Amino acid sequence: MTTGSSDTAADPESPKEPSDPFLARAQKMLGSNSEKVTEVAFWMLQKQTELELVETQLRYYKENNNVLMKKAKQAHELELRNKIQNEESYFKYILSYPTQRCLLQHLFDRVAFNVNLSDEEISRLFDASNVPREGWGLLDYETLPMERIYRMLQSQDLRREMWRRLGLNEDMELPDFTTTGHLHGNLPGDEFFWTPGNFVYLDKNASEVEKRFFREVCNKFDRYLDVFDIDRVPLGELILESKARACSQAAQDSAAVTSKAEPE
Repeated sequence: MTTGSSDTAADPESPKEPSDPFLARAQKMLGSNSEKVTEVAFWMLQKQTELELVETQLRYYKENNNVLMKKAKQAHELELRNKIQNEESYFKYILSYPTQRCLLQHLFDRVAFNVNLSDEEISRLFDASNVPREGWGLLDYETLPMERIYRMLQSQDLRREMWRRLGLNEDMELPDFTTTGHLHGNLPGDEFFWTPGNFVYLDKNASEVEKRFFREVCNKFDRYLDVFDIDRVPLGELILESKARACSQAAQDSAAVTSKAEPE
């Protein structure tokens, strides 16, 4: 009895499929006996590597494009905010003196109204503080200088009494206004009139005494204290000057175009 060989037995002479996919593709293209199989397989590997590199770069650019655009947008917004803050600081600087002066004369007017020398406590404090009585008796506002009210408030006892009667904190100090124009003129003959508004502007680098004084007086008279950056003021002025020149040039260009368009 003879035993036949299995039909599925592998042929020991049949070629094996290459494990490298590029080599297998090259053999199919050129034949297994071609001398160029390895060279072509290597070339295919290079091209595949280049393709994968390009795809990786494209994915990177796509993923980072939104990030780059977002950063560019943020930088642009920051630049705009800086310009706006510079311009605002310039305008607030221009408005700082008139708004402070109006608030101060309002306060001093209320102080003068409360100076009644027939009041025993006020009379006693005047005598104790060696404050001259001249000009206070009849409260002749046309001859009552702002500076005189300021000098009277240099007396700590009188100042505390005035603040108490006005509903202000008695320990609130009075800033030094002797080197500014805040004390110019008399009440009410030389009152500084300004468009009514609820804001008073102050340099953020002002002393703590000034900040507290204007903040508390603003609260008393229903005003709002707003600060500005004095370092931004020159930058804001430059921006506004640049805008003014641009507007002037645009107006000149428009006039020139209109002139050329008119018939002779």
